[in-house]
Amino acid sequence: MRAVGWILIFWCFLTGPVLCQDGWFDDRQIRLTVKYSDPPELRRLLTTLVPDVEVSLEGRTFLASGSDGALQQFEELLQELDRPVEQVLVDVVGMSVSRNGFNFLCGGVQPEWFLERMNGGYEQRSGLWARRFPRNHPPSDIQVKLGEGDTELLFSTRLRGTLSEPLSLQLSKGFAEKMFGRSEVELLLELALENETNSKVDAEVRFKAPKRRWYRKMGLRDGELTIVGDARESCLLLVTPHILR
Repeated sequence: MRAVGWILIFWCFLTGPVLCQDGWFDDRQIRLTVKYSDPPELRRLLTTLVPDVEVSLEGRTFLASGSDGALQQFEELLQELDRPVEQVLVDVVGMSVSRNGFNFLCGGVQPEWFLERMNGGYEQRSGLWARRFPRNHPPSDIQVKLGEGDTELLFSTRLRGTLSEPLSLQLSKGFAEKMFGRSEVELLLELALENETNSKVDAEVRFKAPKRRWYRKMGLRDGELTIVGDARESCLLLVTPHILR
């Protein structure tokens, strides 16, 4: 009997690293209840943000499988987003881009120009423009196209908040200097649903710098990409809102 025990211990010693390497002990499963949000919509967003977690849905319960680290990130995001108020998550990416990239973005489409604050009001066209892309042009495809020219990622971040409160972001110094010629520029976003039956978002987009202001009212859509560029053809700001009802 003692010999059998030693054989089992020896077998575990030899095969334990192999089993772990093959993923036998890597993943585990947890059950999480969705209290306020729409479960399928929340599942779609969370699996996009944490792709290493596999999620199945049973009523209002998620069965989530993955590594400890991925599950912890998944659970933290779930707790942050599953609230009784309307949540908004905005992906913001800043990059410098070549003329070829601008030609790809502007081809045949009239951009929406920003206004600049002059004489106490927003009176004059500025060099800033915006163009919106529908869902069939996802941000990943746009970035691949831009990558065919000379591009440089200057910053990437994600803003979280509610639709009732403005979102703000201090742009990185390198991006602000390239796009605005100023080292201190703040992006301000005020978002509100047009109505409760569709995914259109009324947005006020402002850029704030010492003694300068740029402003634009826009109609954004949940999950769609909006690109803001400058007339000097040097920088792009990619903005994608995600609304959770």
